[in-house]
Amino acid sequence: MKRGVLFVVGLSLVATGAFAQNQAAIDKALMAAPNRAKEGAGVISWNASGNRVVLKESTNGMVCYDRSDNPGTRPFAVQCTDQGNLDRAEQTLKAYADGGDRQSGQKLLDAMEENGTRIAPIYGSLWHTMNGDDAASAGTHITIAVPGATAADLGIPEGNSATLMWIMDAGTSTAHLMLPGR
Repeated sequence: MKRGVLFVVGLSLVATGAFAQNQAAIDKALMAAPNRAKEGAGVISWNASGNRVVLKESTNGMVCYDRSDNPGTRPFAVQCTDQGNLDRAEQTLKAYADGGDRQSGQKLLDAMEENGTRIAPIYGSLWHTMNGDDAASAGTHITIAVPGATAADLGIPEGNSATLMWIMDAGTSTAHLMLPGR
């Protein structure tokens, strides 16, 4: 009888610890979500095999995740986007994992872009990102995906600007609008 009670208590403590761990991961990832989307945003992670794990279901189409362990990212790195962009995000994660570092992973992504196998993000979708040494120092960054678009198509400048929205990586699946900010 005592063993049964101890087993139940032990199982309960393990479940409570796992819940607290998941809740901390959820809270961290949601820091990148805009306030009006935070409540309905989903949260995912990836297991050691690279399979997607849903920590919180999305009810509004936005999904957030922690990128802190990705090669070349800051110690605190979280991101939110439309759930339709997850295949692209996972293709990026796989390229970095296969390449072993950010530079080699980027070469793999560039090759995919060249041969037409790079998955394009949803046109007009937002990427909300926070990066920094920790949550307190992390800066926010928002981009808008416009795969294939050029400066001429959109009538906006190409190249860095402190005062104007501009297009980066024009003409590629990675083309996106940069919003000046922090």
